[in-house]
Amino acid sequence: MGYYSSLTETIYGVLQGSGSAPSTWLAVSLVLIEAYKQRFNSDGFPNPTKDDYIQKLLDAFVDDTDLLDVLTNNDITLEEQIRWMIKRAQYWADLLFATGGKLNYAKCHWYLIRWKWDNHGQPKIMTKEELPA
Repeated sequence: MGYYSSLTETIYGVLQGSGSAPSTWLAVSLVLIEAYKQRFNSDGFPNPTKDDYIQKLLDAFVDDTDLLDVLTNNDITLEEQIRWMIKRAQYWADLLFATGGKLNYAKCHWYLIRWKWDNHGQPKIMTKEELPA
């Protein structure tokens, strides 16, 4: 049995088990990451008090990628924030598709974290119930 695409089943990306797969994916992923960085460059990933930043847009290990989306504008609505995250995730999916790849939806997840400050000015992560409706 070999690896091949048919009318009913399409194989995406570099085939697992291929000796050239690691170096091929490295070359492709570097181009994808640079394209993503140019489109969605940010000031960085701040801690809750914004006194320290980490310059990071994503984490990648082989073909698993975590996109990090940090919005520091507290004036936008929850719906606008979610639309922004969808836009970025869709762009990553489009980049993968343009290179013959595809997202594995079973491995796709997202997490929304919003901060609140207590009476002493200490940051706390909001619970699901505390998020704006």
